[in-house]
Amino acid sequence: MGTQVIVFVEGRIAPQPLWPSETKDGGKMLQDIEGAVIVPLYIESPSYVETVAFDQTIEARYIADDKNGCCLTLLGFGKKKPLIFSLPHDPTAYPQEQHKKRLASWTVSAFWSILAIDSSNGVLIRNRSVTAPRALLQGLSKSMEKALQTPDFSEIYKQFRAQCDRIPLNTLWRNAVPAGIFGEEILE
Repeated sequence: MGTQVIVFVEGRIAPQPLWPSETKDGGKMLQDIEGAVIVPLYIESPSYVETVAFDQTIEARYIADDKNGCCLTLLGFGKKKPLIFSLPHDPTAYPQEQHKKRLASWTVSAFWSILAIDSSNGVLIRNRSVTAPRALLQGLSKSMEKALQTPDFSEIYKQFRAQCDRIPLNTLWRNAVPAGIFGEEILE
């Protein structure tokens, strides 16, 4: 079976599996088996200010529960009043035979495709290809390693997400661990 190539073109409908989507406002983090990460960010009928925010600096932060490996990544676009998205990621959702390779890829690949999609019509607004900050990748690797050792992790992660969802996104952002700026580092 060959490698599937997905082309992202701004101004066109986002390709499957990113569209159609049930998500109206929010994000996802999808990890490719080789380590590349695709981050679709859905925003319904974005305003001009929201659209312009996707061209600004991207800061990463995360909330982690070191006891069981739960981690929620947050991305903020812009400095003053960032447009914030949370990126849920359950590493145990992938087939078990891929776990070791996916875990190792956090330290090998830093390439992320961040895609802003208008959830009212599926049109790709912005396509940013950037390198993730080292501190974020280290945090994700540490969390994933612990998650893969935690029995019933998916259920624990659902509870963790439910707790996070009860907290306003701006509050999560203020209390999250700063993890760097996208595009400022290249892994060697």
